[in-house]
Amino acid sequence: SEVTPQGIIDGVTSLREAGIQPKTVILDDGWQQVEPQKKTKEITSAEDESKSTNSVATKVANGILGIFAKVVSAMYETFVRKAPHNSIPNKIWSFLTRTVLKGQLWNYFDTDTDFGRQLSGFQPNEKFHDSTDGSTIGLKELVSRLKTELGVTRLFCWHALHGYWRGVSPSLGKENGFNATNVMPQLSEHLLKVEPILAWDSVSLFGVGLVPQEQDLSKFYDNLHSPLVDAGVDGVKVDVQSGVSSLGGGVGGGSRIARVYTRALEDSVSMRFASRDGGISCINCMCHSTE
Repeated sequence: SEVTPQGIIDGVTSLREAGIQPKTVILDDGWQQVEPQKKTKEITSAEDESKSTNSVATKVANGILGIFAKVVSAMYETFVRKAPHNSIPNKIWSFLTRTVLKGQLWNYFDTDTDFGRQLSGFQPNEKFHDSTDGSTIGLKELVSRLKTELGVTRLFCWHALHGYWRGVSPSLGKENGFNATNVMPQLSEHLLKVEPILAWDSVSLFGVGLVPQEQDLSKFYDNLHSPLVDAGVDGVKVDVQSGVSSLGGGVGGGSRIARVYTRALEDSVSMRFASRDGGISCINCMCHSTE
């Protein structure tokens, strides 16, 4: 998610200088508005003084926490990581992740990964906006420069089937006239036997923002894809598709929710991203469950 317009331009330029002309560019995870944002804390002079005064206590506390983290990590690697579903180590760890370790896991997902975030806006994020000082360029300008100056013929943008890794923020749905609700997945025994760690990933612990109604999904994809069309984007790469089928509890089942999402997606891309040869410029990714 650290991608920037300048980084893309530099990457394409370096390939051209090496004698390789990229024709298709896929803008991966990192162009969307998401929440929560990674937190940065400004330390005030008072806090700095307090930190200096309590430096010994802080070091001791951090040392204890560091030891505890190492012990927990060693226990996980030794007893849990390869333990089969429903084994004693698996059950104990699953319980801990929903109680005493839940806060620490959220901190991990929030600081070290993007898997805990939800889509919070449909326009490109601030990295892909034109700035007055020229430090950043907008998505439309990026597409134009890639095509007119660097020989690229097609640019695709990544997004998850349901928006982002943990879906769409319910507040975003409310702002745009459709219902989005946080849903906890119901993973099948078959899936957990293949991948036991799914029981404590960010989706299983904190839920997914889902748009369960078919009529709302047309609004969702209209809002998601229209800014891309306006910027001259040629197509989309749609990821995380297999995960939606675990979110059907209370909304008609997994097959029903997967069907309505797929149908709404196909309607949108066929209308907005039809290629010159009559095909549809949509790359499907992570489509099949490992059950």
